[in-house]
Amino acid sequence: MHDRATLPGNLQAISRSLRTAYEATVAQKAADPVDAMIRVHATQTAAAPPSNTSLSPLARQGDLAVISASYSLDTGRVDVLNGAPTV
Repeated sequence: MHDRATLPGNLQAISRSLRTAYEATVAQKAADPVDAMIRVHATQTAAAPPSNTSLSPLARQGDLAVISASYSLDTGRVDVLNGAPTV
């Protein structure tokens, strides 16, 4: 929908959450825009300030790590994008 009409149900919230990933992906001019957008969205979501009141204190204390990753249905491979804890 290019007319920016309000989408039904939860689609509006989903669309809003994907907008910044879409804009970043368009700017990249990636060879595979779908894969690029998945990766950008996962990274942005993991980097966003925690809004969950139960999990946020754990993340600040270092007791919880937020990791973004991408799973390929084609290859079965998981690529960690950022946030991998050091062991």
